Amino acid sequence: MNRVGWDVSWSADQLLEVYIAELAGLTRLRRTRADDPLVTLLIDAAIAHTKADLELLGTAAQRLAPITDRADTAPPQADTGEEEDRQGA
Repeated sequence: MNRVGWDVSWSADQLLEVYIAELAGLTRLRRTRADDPLVTLLIDAAIAHTKADLELLGTAAQRLAPITDRADTAPPQADTGEEEDRQGA
């Protein structure tokens, strides 16, 4: 798990929900701490970081498409037994 408590098995939609909830919480917190400039600065940094995570999440599928396309069209590899040899050694 990372700072927002997500698991690598979660879907992009689940991650999106987590990041949006985090943004909402940070926005509420910022309003309650508006009188403290240092805390406001730190919250603003956390908001910017979360927005950057959301942007990356939004573009990840598009950026990874060439890799997944190659994997989808690659011929299946023959089982040579090499993996078993390495594990048994």
